Amino acid sequence: MPIKPEKTTMLWFNGIWCWITWVANLSHARAKESSLPLPNQGKKDTSRSFTELVAELEAIIETGDREKAGQQLRALHKQYVVPMIELLPKEIWGTDTDQLVLKTHSVLNIEEAVLNTQVTSRQLTEEEIKYLELLVTHWCGWSPTSADHRDDSWVWYLRYTYPSLIGLYFILDMLI
Repeated sequence: MPIKPEKTTMLWFNGIWCWITWVANLSHARAKESSLPLPNQGKKDTSRSFTELVAELEAIIETGDREKAGQQLRALHKQYVVPMIELLPKEIWGTDTDQLVLKTHSVLNIEEAVLNTQVTSRQLTEEEIKYLELLVTHWCGWSPTSADHRDDSWVWYLRYTYPSLIGLYFILDMLI
């Protein structure tokens, strides 16, 4: 029996609501962890906004000073644990400068992506795994779809919306 469009929309919104709740809980847990005093860790500097810190980081990246960019990235992570931002060395993709990568998933685990392909009854070769690892470093933000989200309402919504994609499975996604 096909799902009615009203139900599909509701499933979609429920999925987004669940995801927002999950991110809020994760960010609250990380904030708690990061607020624990560590040796030689002073009080957090909350005087600068996320946008200001990212702009400073981008300016440092343009200079090519990787060490200073790493320090700025650590300062950004100390103050803002979410979203996940990584510094991607220019050598990986052959760009002129290092790249800032906004990750939409909290954990980058290539094994998760490999498991996602195995769900489709396909075994990846070592070379394919290397390319998959390269793909998840791209600055567009692709990350492995976690196992506990493979069957979320947004997945059902896309399967329902695009019935021509029979056997649609998510290996990587960048849904926010």
